Amino acid sequence: MKKEKQKNCKGFTLLELLVVVIIIGILAAIAIPQYQVATKVAKIKGLYPTMRALVEARTNYRLIHNVWTTNMDDLDVDVPYNRKNGNYYYTDWGWFMFPNDSNAVIYEVNNTDVELEFRYGYYMSSYGAKNQGTCIVDANNNQANKICEKLGAVYKNVIAGRSVYLFY
Repeated sequence: MKKEKQKNCKGFTLLELLVVVIIIGILAAIAIPQYQVATKVAKIKGLYPTMRALVEARTNYRLIHNVWTTNMDDLDVDVPYNRKNGNYYYTDWGWFMFPNDSNAVIYEVNNTDVELEFRYGYYMSSYGAKNQGTCIVDANNNQANKICEKLGAVYKNVIAGRSVYLFY
């Protein structure tokens, strides 16, 4: 009687369930890192318009006052920030920094180890020429290097242990 009942039972064996769980685990191991890179790239691309506006506003300020400002309140751009410390403005995503000697705007994104630097005008830096942006990351951080590549930056070289990518 018991043998007849067992033949009529329908279901999955433990081995079949184990195979499905392993396949789902492999897919998750591949998909999660790709998702993390994609979300960071999207967050960084969202900063482009703000960074360009800050560079242009700093350049306009320089043309009028003949000095680079490091004070965001002097600019005609409204960028919300949580706190200020010297030339650093901290936001929910990271921090902005205005160098004293150029129209660059540097933004480092939290939890990505990615530093973006945009320069416009006739300023030459050790990283790139005029009118270029740079994506600078730790040379040993594979995820950060992938982020620069996915942003469309082109690898240039390594300077002091940091990979330098240029936006053209």
